[in-house]
Amino acid sequence: MESSCEVPGPAPEERSDEEKLRPLLDTLRYLLRKGEELQSYLLYSRDSIRRDQFSLALPALLRIAQPFLLYLESAARGTLHENGTLPETIQRQLLDVSQQLVSRLEQLSLMYGSFGFISLDETDPGGMACTLCGRFSLGPACLVSIFRYFMPAPYCRTHQALYKRLRWNVEVSEDTDFGRETHTKYYFLCYRDTGLDVSRGMSLPPPGPSEKHRLWSIGLWIPLEPASDTDVLSWVLCPQPSGWYHQLLTVGFHEPSHTAATDFLVQILMNLGADVVAETHVPLDNKAPSPPPRLPSPGSPPPPTVT
Repeated sequence: MESSCEVPGPAPEERSDEEKLRPLLDTLRYLLRKGEELQSYLLYSRDSIRRDQFSLALPALLRIAQPFLLYLESAARGTLHENGTLPETIQRQLLDVSQQLVSRLEQLSLMYGSFGFISLDETDPGGMACTLCGRFSLGPACLVSIFRYFMPAPYCRTHQALYKRLRWNVEVSEDTDFGRETHTKYYFLCYRDTGLDVSRGMSLPPPGPSEKHRLWSIGLWIPLEPASDTDVLSWVLCPQPSGWYHQLLTVGFHEPSHTAATDFLVQILMNLGADVVAETHVPLDNKAPSPPPRLPSPGSPPPPTVT
C-alpha cells in the first residue's frame, strides 16, 4: 500500500510596508478630499446653501474622521498589542498621517468659525472648541486621550496670560479595597507671552508674527476651586473652575505639532511613574521618543474604512 504525502503549497507572500499603508493612505486622501469639498462650498456656494446645512457639515466630517484618528494613534503608540511589529519608520508614517489630517481639520474649523457657522468658544455649550484626535494605552492601567483646541483658549481665569492648545486626559486604573478605581489627570500644552524677540542671536528659523513671543511648555492641571474631592453639584454651580499650572517641561519658542508634543508627554509620564507605564521604558532626554515598536496582531480588526 503506497503512502502518499501532501506537497505543501507556496507560502503566502508577505505584504510590503507600502501595501500595509495603502488602505490608510486611501482613507486619508478620501477625508482630505471631503475637506476640500467643504471648503469649496464655503467659499463659492454659501449664499445658495442653507445656514443649518453648513453648521452640520463640519461636525459630520469630524465624526467620520475621529475613528480613523483613534486607530492611527493606538496603532503607532499603544503597548497592549500582543503580536505583530512594524518598522519604526512605518509607525512614524502613521503619526504623520494623523498630523496631516488634524492640521487640515483645524484649518477647516477655523474657516467655518470665521464665517460664523460654528462657535470655537470654549464657554459656549454648543461650541466646538476642541476635538478628540487620538487615544492610546501605556501599559494595562493607563489610557491617554488627546484633545486639540482649534484656537488658543485661556488656561483658566486665574492664569490670564496662559493659553492652552492641547489637552491629554490620562486615566490610571488601580485595584483598591473597594474594587477597581480610575483616576484622571489632565495635562496641557500651553504657551505664555514672554514679550521677548526670540529670533535675535539664535540659530532658529524666524517665528511668525503670532508666535514671536510665545514660550511653550507642558504642565499638569492642579484643581483649586472646586476641589477635586467635592461633589458633582459644586462643579455644576461653579461658573468656571480654577486651577494651578504645574509646569513639567519647557518645549521652546516654536509650537510643536500634536504628535511631537505627545511624544514629550509620553516621556514625562514614563519619568513620573514606572507603575503607570510599567511595560515601557524610555529616558527623559532632549529628543522626542520613538513610539513603542508594537502594533496590533494580524488577527486584530482592520482600520476603519469610510464609504
